[in-house]
This record gives sequence, structure tokens and C-alpha cells, in this order.
Amino acid sequence: MEDIQITETPKSGSKFATGIKYGIIAGIVYILLILIRYLFLDYNPMIFTGAMLISYIIIIVFFIMAAIERKKELGGYADLKDLFAPVFIVILFAEVCYAVFNYIYLNFIDPDFFNHFMQTTMEYVKKMGGSTDAISKQMDKMEAQNAEKMSVLHALMGLGMWIIIDSVIGILIALIIRKPRPAQF
Repeated sequence: MEDIQITETPKSGSKFATGIKYGIIAGIVYILLILIRYLFLDYNPMIFTGAMLISYIIIIVFFIMAAIERKKELGGYADLKDLFAPVFIVILFAEVCYAVFNYIYLNFIDPDFFNHFMQTTMEYVKKMGGSTDAISKQMDKMEAQNAEKMSVLHALMGLGMWIIIDSVIGILIALIIRKPRPAQF
């Protein structure tokens, strides 16, 4: 009897579908993580900052998942542009969701968030033994940043900056995950 080999052709699908799928999921998850941070973790600046870092790492995992899925769709072989395209779409969705939600939350839902956060930060620094002069300087700095963060221009500049930073990370992910097709003779 003859062995019959069935080879599955790769599902290439739309080169945007994977990025859109993971982008929507990442955007929703990012909003939920921000909401949790703002509602439950603002009592301690160290925990708040740690939660920011963990949230960002979770979003990077979505970049990786999009690249891996796209590589599988292409039959296990993909070059940099094949992988970066869906990752970039995830980046756009995630960062736009982050910027829009942040702007809406800090300007309309809880405009006093920064004042409350500054107060809890001041109490935390006092509890940790910080000097009154250092606390005063930090509060002045935070108040200046607070005024900036409420503007549309600041939100757009932050969005642009994070898209660039995320894109560098996305390119590195695509470089690591890529697998060029073997040369055929």
C-alpha cells in the first residue's frame, strides 16, 4: 500500500484579522487594568506603579500572541513584515483605547483623581520618613504634571510616544519570532 501524505496548506487569512482580534482584546483588557488601578490601587504609589508595569507586560503578551498566531496562519514561516503588521495593529488599538479611556476618566469620570493620588502619595512619603522639603517639592512637581495631563495635546503626544515605544518592542518581537522560508533549489 502506498502512503498518502496530506499536507495542509497554511491559512493565510487576512493579514489584518489577527491584529484586529488581538487589538480589540488588548484594548478592552487595558481599559479594565487601568480602571482597577484607578479604583483600587491608588492608596499606595509603589503598588500603583507596580500595577502599571504589570499592566504593560500583559499588553506586550498580546503583541507576542498576535505575532505567534500570524506565524501559525502562514504555515510556521513568516518574515519581519508579516509579523510586525498584526503587532502594529494591536499597538494602535491598545494605545488608542488607553489614551481615550485615560482622557475620559481623568477629565470627566474622576477629575479629582490626581488630587487624591497626590494626597495619598504625600501621606505615603511622610510615613516612609520623607522630609517636609522633599515632599513639598514632589507635590509641586506632581501638580504641574497634573495640569499637563488633562489636555488633549498631552494625550495625543503621549499616544504618539507610546506608539513609537511599542513599535520598537513590536519589531523586536517580530525579529525574535520570525522564521524565514527555507531556500528552495
